[in-house]
Amino acid sequence: MAQYRTTRRICGQATMTDGQHGQGVADSVGLVADWRKPGFVWEIPYGALLPTEIEGLLVAGRCISSEGDAWQVTRVIPPAALTGQVAALAATMAIERDTTPDRLDPRALQDRLRGKQIPCHLADVGL
Repeated sequence: MAQYRTTRRICGQATMTDGQHGQGVADSVGLVADWRKPGFVWEIPYGALLPTEIEGLLVAGRCISSEGDAWQVTRVIPPAALTGQVAALAATMAIERDTTPDRLDPRALQDRLRGKQIPCHLADVGL
């Protein structure tokens, strides 16, 4: 049976693409390093965890909205764990605020993540 790794990804409100390493993203919810290229660090936009056409759903791991090199970076365990933690926290916050994840203010999510010692932007770690 043929194995196609890149066939199952959402179309998200934001999509990580080639060449975005080292660039800031306003709604970033964490950082991931390119395990193949030393020094390449990516910010993960919250919108990459939010499908465009399904309200109330969050995704994590290799099915977030990413393509090309960005998908290669996010398909491994550390980014999957990070996006899983972010999705869980966002879901919790949405329940607490009686709303859906796509209506959360990303800045409030970023504040909660920083409270858990999770840097959201390159500047948070001196990059």
